[in-house]
Amino acid sequence: MSYKAPAKLNDTLEIYSAIKRIGNSSITFTQEIYKKDSDDLLNTVEIIWVNTHQPTHKSVQIPDDIRKKLEKFLISQT
Repeated sequence: MSYKAPAKLNDTLEIYSAIKRIGNSSITFTQEIYKKDSDDLLNTVEIIWVNTHQPTHKSVQIPDDIRKKLEKFLISQT
């Protein structure tokens, strides 16, 4: 998480989320928080989520049907 500027009480915020990477068993999300209707970037964050088999808590492959549904949210790495 990288704080750029503070938000103030009663500020309306806009949060933009995208998928940066889809791995074998993990997904990397990226988010940016702005003051509404402005280019004032307040915060950026990168979150790594790991798909796990709940009874064993071991990482498992992301199912192909889920991967295909999420690919439309994948941002290009240019």
